[in-house]
Amino acid sequence: MARERPASYVAFDVLAIADRDARGLRLDDRRALLQELALSWSPPLNLSPVTRDVAEAAQWFEALTASGIEGLVVKGGAQPYVGGDRTWIKVKQRYTLDVVCAAVTGARERPQELVVGLPVDGALRIVGRSSPLSAAASRALGHLLRKPEGPHPWPAGVKPGAVDRFNRSGRERV
Repeated sequence: MARERPASYVAFDVLAIADRDARGLRLDDRRALLQELALSWSPPLNLSPVTRDVAEAAQWFEALTASGIEGLVVKGGAQPYVGGDRTWIKVKQRYTLDVVCAAVTGARERPQELVVGLPVDGALRIVGRSSPLSAAASRALGHLLRKPEGPHPWPAGVKPGAVDRFNRSGRERV
């Protein structure tokens, strides 16, 4: 029986402490408070790393993605916390992968979404679908699509839910 890994929690900011609002403090001051609080912590609660060294941040950006870290957040030390304000910069890893558009949802003349696949073990497997196409993209793509010639790489019947598992809402469509 496989053991579940305990959850890990990472604190990166403090907005209130001892019933006092800390949002108006500079990030550097909030970080100092957070570091003081973290002195008594033990895993699974951890303090997020922070650096002012660009080379170190670049090394983290490349090395930490394998552990599930998707990127960096760049913040100014003099900034207060302003809820709903997007003044911080998120730097995320982006990867591209060529996929095969082997089907669409909706009518071939006005597709709603692309259904994409990857060759896996000699067979084309459904691996996702696009976001809903804009009206202009749907029209443009509809002019390019043709009925398949010869056998289609996917079976004639696709299991219910094979495409819906990629539904952005997390619920199957009805």
